[in-house]
Amino acid sequence: MTIIREEINNNLPRTGCDQENLDKLVYLHATLYETMRLYPPAPFQRKTSIKPDMLPSGHKVDANFTVIFFLYAMGG
Repeated sequence: MTIIREEINNNLPRTGCDQENLDKLVYLHATLYETMRLYPPAPFQRKTSIKPDMLPSGHKVDANFTVIFFLYAMGG
């Protein structure tokens, strides 16, 4: 937390902020992405294939097949 606070203090002006300043906040960016990976805002996600495909696990998926997956299980 200290590193992020220092990063913000060193890279953001006291008034106003632009994309160039935000791009310098590397630790904050990484922390937000890691938090969203570990604690996604929705527990499940649903995807429907538009053509036959294969999942990374090797399971074949037919066209118009819906796959529901548990995001919390993927992040940990």
